[in-house]
Amino acid sequence: LIRASYEVFKGEGELVLYCEHLQTVKYKNPADFAGKTEK
Repeated sequence: LIRASYEVFKGEGELVLYCEHLQTVKYKNPADFAGKTEK
């Protein structure tokens, strides 16, 4: 199983989007998201 969690923050550090999913990748390019990305 592949665990991936994406945290997207604004420039100042506001939490805009937090998505956690298992094995399923909804985002084709996680790099497009500006902010912090953790696997």
